[in-house]
Amino acid sequence: MSQSYPRHIDFESVPNFRDLGGYRAHDGRTVAWRRLFRSAAFHKMNDRDMARLKQEISPRAVIDLRSPKDPEKDREGPLLKEIGARHYPIPFSTWPWPTASKRPEQPETAQGVKDLPDFQWEVSAESMTAFLSLLRQEYGSADGYLKANGAGSSLVDRLKVALLV
Repeated sequence: MSQSYPRHIDFESVPNFRDLGGYRAHDGRTVAWRRLFRSAAFHKMNDRDMARLKQEISPRAVIDLRSPKDPEKDREGPLLKEIGARHYPIPFSTWPWPTASKRPEQPETAQGVKDLPDFQWEVSAESMTAFLSLLRQEYGSADGYLKANGAGSSLVDRLKVALLV
């Protein structure tokens, strides 16, 4: 899929929803358009936007990196199931979203998360450049990062086939 699309997708109830397609990988290929997305506050998606998400994007899986929440208030799990998407809650932290001043008072947060530099909690071109530089320095590549965190070679290969063109 080499066609390009608008990066930002405007939903009325979800800010910062965007397509990650078109970004170049280190091997010269690019992330395929309309295969990998990111959003903020996905849990706030209203029914009209949820219907539009199903019709225009039709996600098969949603990986939720937010902190765990009360299962009684989990709105997106049932809604995602209704539109045919699997919901994978894989929290980055076990504590509510940290701020630089509160991170060291969070005993349930893994030490590695607490030790992250402040720029890691920002969304900017500079923070992404710094993150990717540190990732390469520490793991050599995204492949190295995935493998160091338990992903087998077959999973990495399947991700490349599914996401890169």
